[in-house]
Amino acid sequence: MRAEQNPNSAVVITGGEPFLFAELGALCDRLREAGHLVHLETSGSLFAPIHADLVCVSPKLANSTPSASEHPEWSARHERARLPLDTLRQFVAHFGEKLYLKFVVRTESDLAEIHTLLAQIGFQDKSRVFLMPESQTRAELDQRAESIALLCVKTGFRYSDRLHVRIWGSELGR
Repeated sequence: MRAEQNPNSAVVITGGEPFLFAELGALCDRLREAGHLVHLETSGSLFAPIHADLVCVSPKLANSTPSASEHPEWSARHERARLPLDTLRQFVAHFGEKLYLKFVVRTESDLAEIHTLLAQIGFQDKSRVFLMPESQTRAELDQRAESIALLCVKTGFRYSDRLHVRIWGSELGR
């Protein structure tokens, strides 16, 4: 395996959705046996009881739902599937303090939904909750970054920038 030859100690597995692949557990075990720290990034829509050193779940807030007037079928489908509460509870129970949550936030009005979700899944450690400004372009990121950072100060959540937007903007294929 190529990663075994890499001197970096941390391996980040992201996607798409890494939990789609039955081989994920075996891959994580092999990487950990080779001395790597395994960090998974997922939407939290699927769960498997695998071993990882850190898991970051990004549940989708209502602000991620496509416009019902522009895309009625996709909007309804997305809304039905975006918050699998039982699956998110499995992440909390299995990964415990190794679990972090990351939310893409547009405005302060998104906080009520975040607080409700945290209560529903039994997640209490605000220091392991990150807020990221919703943005597709550098200009949008610049416009929202300060207000989202101030929300973090106000709530005790942590701020995460969107480096890929800062570097590549809305350029596809990165």
